[in-house]
Amino acid sequence: PAAILVPCMGYPQDNRSERCYTAEVVKRAIAVLFGLAALAAAQQPPRPAPDLKFTLTDGKDFALAQQRGKVVALALIHTTCPHCQHASQILDKLYREWKPQGFEAVAVACNEGADLLAGAFVEQFDLSFPVGVGYPMMLYEALGTPPHPFRLPGLLLIDRKGMVRATHTGEEEFFNDLEGNLRKAVEPLLKEAVKPAAKRR
Repeated sequence: PAAILVPCMGYPQDNRSERCYTAEVVKRAIAVLFGLAALAAAQQPPRPAPDLKFTLTDGKDFALAQQRGKVVALALIHTTCPHCQHASQILDKLYREWKPQGFEAVAVACNEGADLLAGAFVEQFDLSFPVGVGYPMMLYEALGTPPHPFRLPGLLLIDRKGMVRATHTGEEEFFNDLEGNLRKAVEPLLKEAVKPAAKRR
């Protein structure tokens, strides 16, 4: 099913104005929502990380599966979304701090024209972590849900074993103190060790 991307807009129902709505689904996608609801329920964390692959702004290929052994924060963004821009700056600060401990931050831009905008986005905010270009439906593939409207940014926290331990989207209180909440969520994951594979006899 296809999705229609909606630009950032105000949200007068609360004080978090300008949170970004994404992916207002076309009629044929809505028709399959109920059929996929059970699947969505089965994909709540903890669950295996999605097998996402995309191209980074430097032209290199990025495969999420190759990050095993690291704690990964995967941000789902629009380059033009102010809240995504703010979240990316916080992620960059933590990436610089935690990288020696095996932390990887990566963002994938799924807005229209992201292939043309992502490079300038990285330069504008001086981001040191990798940023790639995806497609609208990648948002749902990452979150493990059927297509539905939600507010950006989206965020997946993945442990060293490649398991999604938490997902968050922009309407949650989690983003009101993003740095503080990320520290509470990620620091325990960084302390978790990966058990070595048992040797075959």
